Amino acid sequence: MTIGVGPRAVKRLELGQISRAGERASIRLIKPHGRTPTYHRVVNRGTTPFEVIDIEFLKRPDGPSTASIAPPAAENPSARAFKWALAPGASTPLHTHERPYLIIAATPMQLSMKSPDGASMDHPVKAGDLHWIDSKVTHALRNSGTEAGVIVEVELK
Repeated sequence: MTIGVGPRAVKRLELGQISRAGERASIRLIKPHGRTPTYHRVVNRGTTPFEVIDIEFLKRPDGPSTASIAPPAAENPSARAFKWALAPGASTPLHTHERPYLIIAATPMQLSMKSPDGASMDHPVKAGDLHWIDSKVTHALRNSGTEAGVIVEVELK
């Protein structure tokens, strides 16, 4: 299916499709809750395929927002995103998520999660792996592998 936008028609990718290098990706309707809908275009100008993860928050948790766990990489009225770029052996500071959050592996890595009592759990992750956590969690993330890795946490406000 193609959609005409301005002087060009672009191919619309369905959920799960990967945009090939140089291919114009999708035109998406963004309909923020209670606001005027807007559109945006995603374009891959690189030389390798890429995937886009769209996150839509339909409802924030009740109660006031909590303090930020660290300086956010991005923030809006509904959520904060934290980007943890971890060299081999590096860890994040111990932090507590008071609200639900999504953790996304941007790169593959040997991820370890350590709790305040010292208990540790290993989670080897692949790029694109994600996990929703709907409870209060206190942890430090550690890259226990031999390659640098990137994890993104998106926490509801």
